Amino acid sequence: MASPFPSLHVSDRRRAITWGVVGAAGMTELAVLLAAPRAWWPKCPIHATTGLFCPGCGGQRAVRALLDGHFELALRCNALLFAVPLFFLALHVVTRSPWGAAGRRTLLVVAALSVIGYTVLRNLPGSGFAPPG
Repeated sequence: MASPFPSLHVSDRRRAITWGVVGAAGMTELAVLLAAPRAWWPKCPIHATTGLFCPGCGGQRAVRALLDGHFELALRCNALLFAVPLFFLALHVVTRSPWGAAGRRTLLVVAALSVIGYTVLRNLPGSGFAPPG
């Protein structure tokens, strides 16, 4: 049987399929956020069981606030959401630079430490990083 992507290599096909699935999941999440009342949104299992805010807590509210044009509220709900595009841009730049694998490793370590630091900060009392109720 002929491939539906005749000009793509196997890794390119996998990447196209992966991004297609990610895009479909994102569009589904977007439709749920726009259509469903806030009470129906899924709750964070980490926050529900431990009372601690995970790095993703407030992410759905941040996306909804962005869609409504409330950028400051989106930043207060989850500031890490704004760092994700910057991370992917930096990863793209580093991948095509002479730094290669060492640059990617360094970027991933910096990203992991940033997420850990953000998680600790948002759980400190009075830090201002906790998502609004």
